[in-house]
Amino acid sequence: MKNSKSKIIFIRANSFGSEPRLIKCYSVAKAQSNEVKLLLWNLGRSPKKENNDIIYFQLKPKYGSFWLKPIYLIWVLFCLSKLFLLRPKLIHSCDLEGGLIALVYHFFFPKTKIVYDLYDVTAAKYDLPFDSPKRKKLLHFERNVIKHFDELLIPDTARLDQLQFTSEEKKKVSFSVVYNTEIFSEIKNKKDIEFKKNLNIVYIGIMSSKIRGLEHIVSAAKECPDFNFLIAGFGPDQEMIEKSIEESQASNIKFLGRVTYSKARELFDQSDLIISLLDPTFNNYKFASSTKVFDAFSAQKPIITTQGTVSGEIVEKAQWGYAVNYEASDLIRLLKSLPGKKLSLDPTLVSKYDWRNSAAVLDAIYRRYL
Repeated sequence: MKNSKSKIIFIRANSFGSEPRLIKCYSVAKAQSNEVKLLLWNLGRSPKKENNDIIYFQLKPKYGSFWLKPIYLIWVLFCLSKLFLLRPKLIHSCDLEGGLIALVYHFFFPKTKIVYDLYDVTAAKYDLPFDSPKRKKLLHFERNVIKHFDELLIPDTARLDQLQFTSEEKKKVSFSVVYNTEIFSEIKNKKDIEFKKNLNIVYIGIMSSKIRGLEHIVSAAKECPDFNFLIAGFGPDQEMIEKSIEESQASNIKFLGRVTYSKARELFDQSDLIISLLDPTFNNYKFASSTKVFDAFSAQKPIITTQGTVSGEIVEKAQWGYAVNYEASDLIRLLKSLPGKKLSLDPTLVSKYDWRNSAAVLDAIYRRYL
């Protein structure tokens, strides 16, 4: 039975439709309480009104440029004004830009429970040298902010190491793992795959060439003319990627642009192989468990990702595909070797990542704090 008096408010500086993790967490919260609201920043990728629980901040920043700028202060004031009006019992804040707002509100209303949902470590969002003073200060600042929260949600335990929590600090922080996953297929039997000569290969994600290996995929398409490659997504390097595809003169590669989440799921289901390359020298990707890995588990499709990353470790341990070095030559070598190879996908090796398990963890947290 829902608690009609409970109020859960989410804070996320992004649009609702582009956040699968947020959508799933919201559905768990909605099952707990009749009163759930989302304070979101409409970054131009969602309509003004997707459902009555959403309250949008409508000012548009340039792509990825709002953090620590005057517009962020306006966003903070916008959220605080709504929080003072709504008086939530629990705030589910996402990342530092949402967490700071929750912490300020908690100062005035200390009985309000606050949850810090870590999508990305703030220091890792910037291309900073590992030992740079600015990076160390950002890590130190975010760690200290998190210590004031009732609960920390992380997509995998590697994020604690990325934040550089000491062993003693880990003992003092209440944290739970909520994977960025889907509800997996009910099929419990192994799926035996034999790679064919004309593979359909798909990449869906952010158009960021340097850290997502898109230039490696274009090179692979040129070197593997018998395979069909499909690239979809949006981002800062979209025009450059489209130009690179055109200049490659490869007739076996197609660019779709931005697609909906449901369309992405359809494309995964139609593919033979998923690619999700992450540059391991980019700190955030080294520790990230890519959502595309879990999409591959859900669709029961093999995936190629990168060695030296948490994603690569998950894929290799589950025997759900391959991890290659982050370079075009290694990707091309692997692809050319695939036709005729066999792979057995065992759902029992990935069952712990099923969203239903994470939903149960999140449900227990809401029950504990409401």
